[in-house]
Amino acid sequence: MTIDKCPPQLTAQEWRDLLLNEAGRYYQTFAGARGFFRLPRHVYDALLANVTPMAAE
Repeated sequence: MTIDKCPPQLTAQEWRDLLLNEAGRYYQTFAGARGFFRLPRHVYDALLANVTPMAAE
């Protein structure tokens, strides 16, 4: 599963910010200011579940 597909109710920047704020400890930094997230499935599922109620607000 990849996280590059942003939920439709969020902009790419909002999705990135959410990931960094809520799952930053799973982010691995690489050279050239690049990196990626290694999220356990349950963490990813919880993030997506929390995005849906935010869209209703």
